[in-house]
Amino acid sequence: MYEEENMKDLKNQVAIVTGGSRGIGKTISKKLKSEGVQVVTVQRSKDSHFESIQADLFDPDAPEKIVHEVVSRFGRLELVHSVRSKQLC
Repeated sequence: MYEEENMKDLKNQVAIVTGGSRGIGKTISKKLKSEGVQVVTVQRSKDSHFESIQADLFDPDAPEKIVHEVVSRFGRLELVHSVRSKQLC
């Protein structure tokens, strides 16, 4: 019940999920997408299941570039879920 109420608030929001192409990141990405969230995954290779950005998060300039690209594409960014490596924000 609690989860369902909170997930309704996420509909039509834009989210970045680092490491979103496999493992727990993919599971999180799928759940968010099923709830109406526009998911953008970030990883080193292309993701065929979601909008994606290829980036190496060990590059210190990557987080700023990723956020800028997402905001440029969608006009906003509400959620960031970091599954892999460096913090994005």
